[in-house]
Amino acid sequence: MNDPLIRLKNIYYKVNESLIIDNVSININQGQPTVIMGKNGAGKTTLLKLLAGIYRPTSGDIDFGKNKKPDIVSFLFQQHIFLDRSVSENLLHALACTKKNDKDMSEQKIKDYLNEFNLTNYHDTHIKKLSTGQKQLISLIRVFLIDSSIFFLDEPFNNLDQYYYSYVKDLLSDLSKTRKIILITHSRDEALYFTNDIISLETGRVV
Repeated sequence: MNDPLIRLKNIYYKVNESLIIDNVSININQGQPTVIMGKNGAGKTTLLKLLAGIYRPTSGDIDFGKNKKPDIVSFLFQQHIFLDRSVSENLLHALACTKKNDKDMSEQKIKDYLNEFNLTNYHDTHIKKLSTGQKQLISLIRVFLIDSSIFFLDEPFNNLDQYYYSYVKDLLSDLSKTRKIILITHSRDEALYFTNDIISLETGRVV
C-alpha cells in the first residue's frame, strides 16, 4: 500500500482564542480526489489552507513523508484575489511567481487557455470589468497554468453557469488522473461525482 500523500496528526488551529480546527488527525491519500465537506463555519477553508501550507497549525504535525511538498501549489481561493491589472497581466504574474521565465511560452499558454474557455476577447480587459463568473474562470485558469502536482480548490464551481459548471467538472475529473486534487464543496452529488474519499467537518472536527 502506498504511503499517504499528506499525514495530519493532532492538528489544532486557533485564531486569537477561537479554536477553528480541533484535534484533526487524517491521511490524505494519493490517487483519487479528496473532497472536504461541511456546513458554513465548519473549518473547511482553514483545513485546506493548512494542507497547502498557507496557514501553519497552532500545534500538531503535517507530514508529507517520502512525498516532497511542492515548492509551488495551485490554490483556488474562494474570494477572488487579483492585481489591479488586465486579465493577461494577472495570469502572467502568476506564472512569473513560479519562476517560469519564458515569457513567449507563458503568453502562448495564456492565449491557449483563454481560447479553451471561450475568453479570448478578454485577454486585455481589466479584471474589474469581468463578471463574477468570469473572474471564477480566470481564477481556475490561473490554477491550471501554475500546474502543481496538487490542486487545492475552494468551491471551484461557485458562480459558474450550467455550461461552465459541466465543463469544469469534466475537466477536473480528467486532470485528476495525473495529479492530486483536494477540493471543497457543499454538494454531496458533486463530491460523489469525483470520489468516495470524503472528509466531513463539523465545528473543526472530523465526523
